Amino acid sequence: MTTIDTLESKLSSLLSKLATLEINKNFFNSKFPDGIDIGAADLTGTGSPEGVITAPPGTYYTDTAITNGAMRWAKKTGTGNTGWVCVEGDTGLRGISSLLKNGWTGQAYIRRVGSTIDLRLESLNASAASSGVPLTLPSGFALTGGVVHRSLFYTSALVTRRAYTITDITIVGYAPSDVLNSSICGLTGDAWPSTLPGVSA
Repeated sequence: MTTIDTLESKLSSLLSKLATLEINKNFFNSKFPDGIDIGAADLTGTGSPEGVITAPPGTYYTDTAITNGAMRWAKKTGTGNTGWVCVEGDTGLRGISSLLKNGWTGQAYIRRVGSTIDLRLESLNASAASSGVPLTLPSGFALTGGVVHRSLFYTSALVTRRAYTITDITIVGYAPSDVLNSSICGLTGDAWPSTLPGVSA
């Protein structure tokens, strides 16, 4: 066999393999929505996979648009298009002072990194407060799991107030003269938020 014959044989084999790859590509493209690509170990696309992408448990998905701060997802349960959980995401710090209620004023900030919630409350003024609940945590940020999270608020006069929360921040024994500060950190079991609250801070 000449060198040319050998090269032609190898080229023919390579073309055959490329044709097989093209068939496999067309098969996968027929199984997944537009914009979803098959990577070496996971799926990629844009937007949340929850309710959209059907996959078995153990599948990973990367949102290249990092929608609402969520980048990496894992299929934890079921074989349909639900059961996806965000395993790598960061909402960034969000200013949620506009969510203060019941007459409370001040500054409120919240951030979610993975399943960890970081809440900061600064200069909470109780002068017009009608109840001890200055804030209800937004969807996707509740400190859930059946555990009541307890914390202390301190005033500019170094007086402390007890507080507890799951979804409502409840301050015990506040006085109208209070100007309170605190931070609360805990875990959430909420699904990743479909929209981000407040404004970027």
